[in-house]
Amino acid sequence: MVGYILAEAFLVSAVTSLWAFLSVAALGAVILFAVRPVALKVIERTPPGKPVDENYVFFFLLIVLLVGFYSDVIGTNSFHGALMLGLAIPDGPPLGTALGEKIDAMVSGLILPLYYAMTGLSTDVWSLHWGRLQLVVLLGWFGKLVGVMVPSLFLEIPLRDTVSLSLFMNSKGIVEVITFTFFLTNKVIANATALQMEASNATTNRLCILTFFDRFGLQLIGKNSFSVLICSSVAITAVSVSVPVAGLLYGAARRYAVYKRRTLQHLKPDADLRILACLHDESHVPGTLALLEASHATPQTPIGLYLLQLVEIAGRSAPVFIPHNPRRNASRIGAPNAPSTNFDRIINAFFRHELRHPEGAVSVHPFTTISPYSSMHDEVCRLAVEKRTSLILLHYHKHHLLAGGVHASVGLRVVNHKLLEVAPCSVAVFVNRNAGNVGLPNFIPGPLQDYSGSSTGSSGLSMSGPQFHAAVAALFFGGGDDLEAMSYVARMARRPGVTVAIVRIGGCTTAPSRR
Repeated sequence: MVGYILAEAFLVSAVTSLWAFLSVAALGAVILFAVRPVALKVIERTPPGKPVDENYVFFFLLIVLLVGFYSDVIGTNSFHGALMLGLAIPDGPPLGTALGEKIDAMVSGLILPLYYAMTGLSTDVWSLHWGRLQLVVLLGWFGKLVGVMVPSLFLEIPLRDTVSLSLFMNSKGIVEVITFTFFLTNKVIANATALQMEASNATTNRLCILTFFDRFGLQLIGKNSFSVLICSSVAITAVSVSVPVAGLLYGAARRYAVYKRRTLQHLKPDADLRILACLHDESHVPGTLALLEASHATPQTPIGLYLLQLVEIAGRSAPVFIPHNPRRNASRIGAPNAPSTNFDRIINAFFRHELRHPEGAVSVHPFTTISPYSSMHDEVCRLAVEKRTSLILLHYHKHHLLAGGVHASVGLRVVNHKLLEVAPCSVAVFVNRNAGNVGLPNFIPGPLQDYSGSSTGSSGLSMSGPQFHAAVAALFFGGGDDLEAMSYVARMARRPGVTVAIVRIGGCTTAPSRR
């Protein structure tokens, strides 16, 4: 599209085309060498785990408007400048996520529907003549279908996944709609008669450009062709990624199906308990540590903890999965320059927990996933399948605040809900109804309460001693879930200092777990 803008300027004169090129190049240079360094500086100055200052957010939103205005002034489309600006600003927290949260409601709820409505008003569905263009669209759809399926089958990808991928690759979106509208607005779309009329009064340069368009068949694209392209995009997308087809071919539960029961009930007495603990921020650390301490980790009954930090990202289709080097982080425990980032402090707390137990009793393996909340459960399930965990530990999406009130995270609620549907192993949701260090986390003695990285654990308190005390109550109604809970409670009962009370409610008969 930028190439067409330059070619259109060349129809006026070579000098105009040169100025158009310099204007576009200047826009790209300012974005690359001025805006991006400022964005990186803002990210560097933002404290770890803290939101970006509102003044910085306002500044970058103003930059978006200025870039769009400049793009229109120089004769190109505001879409071009916005696209370059979006590629230059780093996505993810803190800046990319903050900008996405600010503009998502306005763009998704107001501007995008209006844009689609205006596109629909430009589409004349009553005078469609399918003709050869529809044949080209159909052949292109089959071509991409076959072009994706053949190499996928050659690489031994399952047939269902191959068909799903080929259908999804045919889906259309806002980029195609913008492209078609750009052609219509800039009069690239013209019928053969109009092209011949323009050519009869054209200069030499203009005639060369029109001949170039004619040679590549652009004279076949008219208002009717625009309507055909829009309707074809809607129809192809509806057929390719409609709910019945996607649900039939790309079932999430089928991808995480396991052939061996991975539950606490079916663990052998000498098998290690593998737990995947999902944490969002530092407020989840004390409760997780208290629960792990009550789980009775010994060299004979070890616990393998896979620590996964959940980081929400906006505007990225492909998630990022980061494994951390445990030995490198373990060497920094208690150092004078202790870790200062959010997740380094979390890792530091769990490694100190590992070091306070006998060798081989607890092993910590930290990971980070950076992905949208809508697909974050895929990363959790993939890690659970890969590490063969028996329990996924989640935190409730609501927690009480010290100043009063309750903070709720809608994104975590979505992740928890989807994990409960498709998880390949048992799932536990930790609900902490206390603000601060009141409740079960308060039973953790000494240094473990300080998980900020400043404590070195020099007090000599041992987690394996009698100083840990906790009272655990289990309500048994019957069913597979309660049997799984009883298995966990039975493990806790073996821990010195833990008192367990089991209350059976009702006279129902228990049923074996199906998981």
